[in-house]
Amino acid sequence: MTYAFANGYRIVTPYIHKAMLRVQPEWHGKPLQDYIGHFHFHPPVKIDSGRLLVSGEKATPARILKQSDIISYTFHFHEPEVLSDPVNVIDITDDLVAVNKPASIPVHPVSSFRKNTVLKILEHDRPHLFDELGGERLRTLHRLDRPVSGVLIFGRNKKSATLFTEGLKSRAIKKEYVAKVKGIFPLGVIKLDQCLNRQSQFPLRYQADEKGKEAITLFERVSINEEEDYSIVSCQPVTGVTHQIRAHLQYLGYPIVNDIKYGGHSEK
Repeated sequence: MTYAFANGYRIVTPYIHKAMLRVQPEWHGKPLQDYIGHFHFHPPVKIDSGRLLVSGEKATPARILKQSDIISYTFHFHEPEVLSDPVNVIDITDDLVAVNKPASIPVHPVSSFRKNTVLKILEHDRPHLFDELGGERLRTLHRLDRPVSGVLIFGRNKKSATLFTEGLKSRAIKKEYVAKVKGIFPLGVIKLDQCLNRQSQFPLRYQADEKGKEAITLFERVSINEEEDYSIVSCQPVTGVTHQIRAHLQYLGYPIVNDIKYGGHSEK
């Protein structure tokens, strides 16, 4: 794996990737072309190109799938660039590793990101962390959204991972986020108990919905800038719904600056 750096970005050298998918029961007896069309493969793949196999065999669009068939295809993969900020290690103990996650980098492989991730960058830049684990991987104990920067903690063994997870569930360990929001946030602690659900028209976004998942966040103003009309706000999630803080701040009318997805206008 090779990284290049240009104009403030970390770039992964394009590489050949092989993706593998197991056919689920609901697709048993259905043609391959319907499966490919339904999932919108990215990048697009032509069934008759020879790069797509079903259980190790070349297939035609009319190939009838069976449950547990393995669909594999290879392609030249170009990952999106991320900011070139390093993933600095803050502290290491026998049980935990704390790092500073820059904005723009996902924690682990997801969607279009496979090597431009915190875990892969650590594996590349700090290989001794993984050598000392005897081939095991660092255990992801919590996550930060790709646009978010902050302290990220990994477990180095099963025991520490279990204790950390139990601490989060019991609230013995609390997470705090600091957000720059549009507008002058009110004084005092605000407890927002507002259920969230996926938006029907934008499935990767969440919105207030009484039929959704329970979501509770505590907010408290830290400082304000009246001239530029923004506030710095402490945010403590009590529950852990995806995009909870971002969606809750939008619901309150104080969207996070630069968070275009949730109503925050980009700073110039």
